Amino acid sequence: MEDLSAFVDGELAPERAAEIAEAIRRNPALLDQLDSYRQQTKSLHALYDPVLHAPLPHNLSQLARRFGKEK
Repeated sequence: MEDLSAFVDGELAPERAAEIAEAIRRNPALLDQLDSYRQQTKSLHALYDPVLHAPLPHNLSQLARRFGKEK
């Protein structure tokens, strides 16, 4: 369910988020799926956040500066 993934990521409009929350309340199987999405999100953050926040290697920084000057 695409909306369930967006719900976990906090990407839904408040009205739609409320609808999904109600659907989860009524359907316990969705809670299992929600937990699975949350675990997947947690795992992805653990894997990629260090790379996301790492400084650019020197050669890429130089390249970015060079292309920035050409515009």
